[in-house]
Amino acid sequence: MNTQANTPVRSLAGIDEYHLPNGLTALLLPDASQDRVTVNITYCVGSRHEGRGEAGMAHLLEHMLFKGTPDHPDVKAVLRDRGAVFNATTWLDRTHYYETLPATDDNLRFALRLEADRMVNSWIREEDLRAEMTVVRNEFEMGENNPLEVLHDQILAAAYLWHPYGKSTIGNRSDIERVPADKLRVFYRHHYQPDNATLVVAGRFEPRTTLQWIHEIYGPLPKPERVLEDTYTEEPAQDGPRAVKLMRAGDVAYAAAAYHIPAGRHEDFPAILTLARLLGHEPGGRLYHALVRAGHASEISCHAYALAEPGMLLAHARPCQASDVDTVRDKLIHELQEGCLAEGITQERVRHAKARLLKSMKLTLADSHKLALALSETIAQGDWRLGFWLQHQLEQVTVDSVRDVAKRYLLESNRTSGIFIPLGQTPTRAHITPAPSPQDVARDAENAAQIKPGETARATHEAIEQRCRRCRFADNTLHAALLPKQTRGDLVRARLILRFGHEEAMQGRQEALTLLPQLLEHGSKQRNHEQVQARLDELQSTLSLEGGPGCCAATILSDAPHLEDVLALVAELWQQPALDSDEFQLLVRRELDDLRELESDPQRLALLRLRQLQQPWPSDSIHHIAGLKQRREQLQGMEIGTLRKLHEHLYGTGRLDVAVVGACDPDRVHARVQELFGSWHGTAPFTRLVRPHKANDACEDVINVPDKQMALAAWGLSFPLQDSDPDYPALRLGTYVLGEGMTSRVMTRLREREGLSYGAGAWLQASSLAPAAHLSCYAMCATQNAQAAQRCLREEYDRFVQQGINDKELTEAKGGLRESTINQLAKDAAVVHMLAKDLELQRTFAFHADRLTAIQSLTREQVNEALRRHLRDLPLSGVLAGDFR
Repeated sequence: MNTQANTPVRSLAGIDEYHLPNGLTALLLPDASQDRVTVNITYCVGSRHEGRGEAGMAHLLEHMLFKGTPDHPDVKAVLRDRGAVFNATTWLDRTHYYETLPATDDNLRFALRLEADRMVNSWIREEDLRAEMTVVRNEFEMGENNPLEVLHDQILAAAYLWHPYGKSTIGNRSDIERVPADKLRVFYRHHYQPDNATLVVAGRFEPRTTLQWIHEIYGPLPKPERVLEDTYTEEPAQDGPRAVKLMRAGDVAYAAAAYHIPAGRHEDFPAILTLARLLGHEPGGRLYHALVRAGHASEISCHAYALAEPGMLLAHARPCQASDVDTVRDKLIHELQEGCLAEGITQERVRHAKARLLKSMKLTLADSHKLALALSETIAQGDWRLGFWLQHQLEQVTVDSVRDVAKRYLLESNRTSGIFIPLGQTPTRAHITPAPSPQDVARDAENAAQIKPGETARATHEAIEQRCRRCRFADNTLHAALLPKQTRGDLVRARLILRFGHEEAMQGRQEALTLLPQLLEHGSKQRNHEQVQARLDELQSTLSLEGGPGCCAATILSDAPHLEDVLALVAELWQQPALDSDEFQLLVRRELDDLRELESDPQRLALLRLRQLQQPWPSDSIHHIAGLKQRREQLQGMEIGTLRKLHEHLYGTGRLDVAVVGACDPDRVHARVQELFGSWHGTAPFTRLVRPHKANDACEDVINVPDKQMALAAWGLSFPLQDSDPDYPALRLGTYVLGEGMTSRVMTRLREREGLSYGAGAWLQASSLAPAAHLSCYAMCATQNAQAAQRCLREEYDRFVQQGINDKELTEAKGGLRESTINQLAKDAAVVHMLAKDLELQRTFAFHADRLTAIQSLTREQVNEALRRHLRDLPLSGVLAGDFR
């Protein structure tokens, strides 16, 4: 092995960079605290590199690389068999592929070989292209169903007259349908080469051995003779405002405005990014105050695209009333321009915006898996170190620099605005100056702070249980499961589940109890909504609250020095909420707008209706699943006083389960939880709310959603089964064969063989508290294919129940479930959720180990007998949603 190629070109924040003679760049990010390994390969090719007649080719090629090579004829199957979490995405500047697997030498070598193989040996056959073309077209139709996505693409198309950033990555229908395989192969051979790729390996692995494997596997790939040429089209300075007006069927309007900005490595970009966060943050952003709090809009956002070439700052707002879309657009533009410059950029807002950005970067740096994927974006900009450069530059951003970029880029002449409607004498221009080379800019990243590494951790049920410390408090209402371990960057995750109340006290209050956790996030008696978010930024942490009748859960991502303070903030929000009337009205308005948007979404409508059909509880039952009309009526009639009484009467530790995973001191956490929550109790007695089995009827509903090219077909049923039932492992394995993963029966039938669906699958839900289970199947498809997709789903389900699975499927499913389970155990976010849930059930990881052992010992006859025993002759409830008129 070449000694020079075995020496890092540079090292930064725990990442070592190596170059192979054939041009491949390899980045190694060892993290012993994660018992998984991620291989992510990024190619610097996206829609920016497409020529005439090639729109969508980069994205289509992404799909085709899952179609196989001579050595890996079924890519999805081999990934599934190893329990890999895998995907690929394409955007303007890049395409990347990744897989995350349990951290073994064999898995890592497999992933390295797979990516090297499909880099140069993918088939790209005409017959595969014809089948996948319909799948990609189906994905295109999904985007056409989303009014905000359509408006976004149309605004960029109007803003860029010449530059390829104006083309949507998904492409256009004609190019998707007509591109020939030989032309796609030419595109593939030109761009998919070692000198256009960066390989990232992150997680638990031995760096020196891994580097040797990379040389052995990738070194023999020849360096291509062709020369990669940079795209050279420059978008001229825009010399006047442009406007887009879209009119389509729907219920929700949108307004948006976009402004040309420099490339992500430009010296102005850190201030521009700060400006975008300052404008678009909820609840402290300028746009939120001017549009949402003022009652004009229910949702806003503002983003600055960090691209290899000059990009866009884009803001949008969702009007509360569709008829006000023109007014909301004008107010949005005013706030971005005159209002922003007049009073919107203050020292305090700049400080908060920087804190939020730096917090996000810090949390990403501490998570080696997220960092491995995030590197794709800076690789696409020209140098993987640019993210560290940006972090360093953000610390230097001042209020004056933010005001300066707002003054120079948020100009009328530089603006392209748009609305989605459901059925000077001396011109001032923004001249985008060239950005320096990526390497010159990235040199400043050498000043980035080093990240504290994590310890070696094994992702097995036994290893996790051995390290876990469980405790219950004196009155038996508080329970904790603490899993201390040294993580990269001292990262720590926590989940608290508060359970309260009883059925009689909560009857008829389902919607209010679902809204209440959201309102708790909006302030306490000590802090308003904006101050709560500022406190989280100060603590470099994230917090989310969610819940419904009988429970409220808090999910925390923090680090060791700040965990106890975030726990104190949770206690403050739970025990002393502001329950402010104005914040309540904002939330109700947003929920009502969400319902209006849902009315024109076939997928969400179909899945909601399927749940109602599977669990047909009467409207006077607390288990009733409300429809849109009923939810809207409940929201419109809701009063803040109701939520205040519910909180006063119900909230308190009927039972509190606390799980913590990561860099924590168990004794300190134990003491802090006892101090914060030990004496807090609700006035209502606590009885756990349990939803029992409810049989479904044989029926099929059709939901017409006008002007939606994308439809959803679904079937479902209910049957009595608890997840502790001896037959559960067999049903779990059978469902995996039927509909989980890219090589399941329904996916193979509807996507690979029939070409009807972009996505299809099945899933099993079984209660941990009562014998109540639901099996569901779905397929996304074009409306004209919905009947055929529904028929195929039904045929595959009938064959599944009547004939069962075969020996090959049994073996593959056992392996896939085993590996995916190990992969889940390597994710701290998954482990902390399992610990919190298992506390109530009095389960340890031995329960999950026994269940996995039971799955591995199943015979084909046992699985098929369980399928017949539980599923044969049961009625099916079906739903079709789309534009069938």
